[in-house]
Amino acid sequence: MSTTNGGEEEDADSLTLSASTFAALNEFYQEQEERDRQREEILLAKDEDTSAAATIDYFSEDWQLSQFWYDDATAEVLARECLRAAGGEGGRVACVSCPTLFLALRKLCPQLGERARLFEFDKRFAKLGGQFVFYDYKSPLDIPRFVYMLVSYLLF
Repeated sequence: MSTTNGGEEEDADSLTLSASTFAALNEFYQEQEERDRQREEILLAKDEDTSAAATIDYFSEDWQLSQFWYDDATAEVLARECLRAAGGEGGRVACVSCPTLFLALRKLCPQLGERARLFEFDKRFAKLGGQFVFYDYKSPLDIPRFVYMLVSYLLF
C-alpha cells in the first residue's frame, strides 16, 4: 500500500522497528519463554520442595478470566485461614478462581497434595494434573456435586 507524504511515496509494508526496539522486543519474548519454562517445570514437579516453590510470579494475570489475584501477604493470610477452617493439614480445600491463594496453600502446606484443588478457567493451570478442575466462571453454579463431598472448605 502506498501513500503520498509531501510528494514522496511511502510503502506501509516497509515499516521496520529500530534496532533498540527490536532488541527490547526480543528480550521480552526471551523472558516470557523463560517464565513459561519455569512455570511448567514447577507445576509438573512431584517433590514437595519444588512444588512449594510455585509462586504467582510465574504467571501473568489475565483480566479476561475473572481471576482473583492476591499479593503474597494477603494470599498467605487467606491460606492460613483456609487451613484452619478446613481442620488443619488433614483438611480438604477447594479454591475457585483464585490461583494465587491456591499456590500460597501449596507453599504453606505442600503435603496437602491432592487434598487441595484449584477450580479454574485458565487452562495454563491444567498442568497441576489432579489438583486442577476446569471451572467455567460464566456458569458459576455448575460445580460438580462430588466437590461438596470432597472438600472441607470451599473458597470463592
